[in-house]
Amino acid sequence: MYSISHIYLNIQLWFTVVRQDYLHKLRTDSREVVSPMNAEISEKCQQIIDCQPAFQEIKGHKGAFYLMTSVLSYYHACKRSRSTLTDNEYFLTLPFILTSMQSLSMKEQPSSKLVVSLVEEYVSFMGLRPGFMDDSGTDEDKESLQEFVSKVIENLKHVDKKSLEIIREACQPPEDMIITTKEGKRKHLLEDFSAVICPVIRCMFVGFLNVESMLYIWDQYMMGVHNCQYKMECLSAYVAIVIKLLSHHLKDCQSSTAMQRVIQTQGPKLQTHQFQYQIKKYFVDKFKKLLKEKDEDVFPVLDPTQAWSHWNREVIPDRTTSVDRRRARDLRLADRQRVLEEEREQWEKIIAEEESKRKTGGYLPYLQLDSSKPASRSQHNNESPLNQLENERRDRIETERKLQAEINMLREELRAARREQRPLTTLSLETVVSRYIMPAPANTPQDGIVQYPIPIHSIVDDEAEEVKNILTEMIKKVHISTHKVAHGAGRARSNLDKETLRFINLHKEHLKKAEMKVFGHYLGSNEFDSLPSSQKEIKSAELMTVIQELIEEDHERQERR
Repeated sequence: MYSISHIYLNIQLWFTVVRQDYLHKLRTDSREVVSPMNAEISEKCQQIIDCQPAFQEIKGHKGAFYLMTSVLSYYHACKRSRSTLTDNEYFLTLPFILTSMQSLSMKEQPSSKLVVSLVEEYVSFMGLRPGFMDDSGTDEDKESLQEFVSKVIENLKHVDKKSLEIIREACQPPEDMIITTKEGKRKHLLEDFSAVICPVIRCMFVGFLNVESMLYIWDQYMMGVHNCQYKMECLSAYVAIVIKLLSHHLKDCQSSTAMQRVIQTQGPKLQTHQFQYQIKKYFVDKFKKLLKEKDEDVFPVLDPTQAWSHWNREVIPDRTTSVDRRRARDLRLADRQRVLEEEREQWEKIIAEEESKRKTGGYLPYLQLDSSKPASRSQHNNESPLNQLENERRDRIETERKLQAEINMLREELRAARREQRPLTTLSLETVVSRYIMPAPANTPQDGIVQYPIPIHSIVDDEAEEVKNILTEMIKKVHISTHKVAHGAGRARSNLDKETLRFINLHKEHLKKAEMKVFGHYLGSNEFDSLPSSQKEIKSAELMTVIQELIEEDHERQERR
């Protein structure tokens, strides 16, 4: 279900040093890849899988349990710490396990290849975590956390000021604590609000959102996992969106503890499309600038929650009829014929000039200057260009005959070698050599010139048929994989079909409402096409504006539920 996310994680977290270190320890001393607290880690893994709702998908799955234990045991051995692992370090294994479920067996242990892959991904991910996600307690991490909380508050000002007011009301100091300065109130707000979002951010939304929404945020985070500024902007944006979407539940909270409880209970009800819509509306431009080195125009993102006004930004050519296309083709052919005629006339003129110079002795002065050279060179210079071309053609034909004879001889040797023990080759020798030999010109034979036929063999070898079968099978598998990526499989495909059908029906409903608002009535089948071009552009823009307003109203209505 999440195999594409697994491939993406593997690409973004590919660190050869981590993999080689694990394999070296496994070969030299396998005890180094197992933590001294392995039994305690295994027990804790089983407890989390049995009790935590976020881990219900892997409950009773032997392969997932063994994979989780192996990864965490090696991670703890690398830390060389006497203290146990934190709950967040256990929770952060869930996305890696879920994206590998397709390769896991329900009742058997995972393959060693999969264990090595997840060890590499998890250890690399933990090493790339920003300071505000690490609860080490150092001053540097505390400063990073304060910066992150300030960024979340800044995003809330941009996204929804009402949500920020709700946070300030809930994070008011108690009555016995008197704070008069503005800086003191701000410091208290940061401390209380950090207590709310720290559990969410340190486990990267695991347990606070449903699996699909959580993996969606992980995919967005992984796009810039090596960009520190992007990680700060990305995670602070999604935290702000969670607060905004749950603002109608948070408004009754009187403390940071109550807010944290609301996020944990109501967060799993948030859907992926809600996050997509908010990101598209407020943050997508900022993310693109951080991920792109050059601010270039890109192909637009086709978000199903948005109205699609165009597929690309190129100027669409006018529609032409078959008569217009035929006329344009005839013009192109006439131009090409005219160019060929001009080139032929130029060559005829040059040949005539050379012929007249030869007859009038125009070449004698040049021949007298170099009389010491062999007579064959003088005779060659006395020949007309046409005769020189004929001689060159004859020499080339003779050379190609010799090469063809060598090709035939090598082909026979190759067949004899294949009959012994030689491996199959995918390309015939004739195919390779023919790429480098120019074919004989297709000119009509002239008087005194003998055209030597060049034998051309078209032989279909057994290995050519085998290559064809291999390519056909590969194309079929690529087609199946592409279809699965585009349409999903199993439960994912069923959910995608339902969502697609819902969006199509919703778009049709919005389009009908927009037609009524813009035109005052529902449009007929060809009524819009019959409008003038200028009117089409104006009315199309008005329709898109109304549709966008209707989409906004739908999202606001969903958020109020």
